[in-house]
Amino acid sequence: MGGRQSTPADMVIYNEPHIRFSHGLVDKLQQELQKERAKKPQPTVGKGNEPILPEDIENIVQARVERELNRIRERDEEIQRRVEVELVKRRAFIDDHGINAIVTEQDIKELNLRIERKYENKIPIELIEQQKAIISCYKNNSTHTLDCWEEVQQFKRKVQDTILEYVTSN
Repeated sequence: MGGRQSTPADMVIYNEPHIRFSHGLVDKLQQELQKERAKKPQPTVGKGNEPILPEDIENIVQARVERELNRIRERDEEIQRRVEVELVKRRAFIDDHGINAIVTEQDIKELNLRIERKYENKIPIELIEQQKAIISCYKNNSTHTLDCWEEVQQFKRKVQDTILEYVTSN
């Protein structure tokens, strides 16, 4: 008689296929994550116990890039000096044999133009502007970087177009 009342009834739970979180909950979770990250010890730089800041990393990277650019410029200048010395030697040889020195001077100018053209920046302005748009979007949406997906897609399309243009032109 009391057996039916004491047996547990089956429970059915209906799951919603889409779970939605409010913006307030997401913001609160991100704040808690940032607090947790702030509590963790930061890696140190050099001899002191100073934390590495993003600005410090940016400065270090910029300094290394600047050193590398200076090294490349010095190497290019050295190559250009060698070419000029070689051309002067050739001109002296040619002058001894009665050939016009004006032609040799034109050869020097032509070689200088070739060297300059070799190292020209061939990145289209549109691509640089698209890159700047992505960077500014990331800076403006530092806590919601996924909001920049449209800029990234546009950049990827522009890169593909640029590659295709380059390949078809050569």
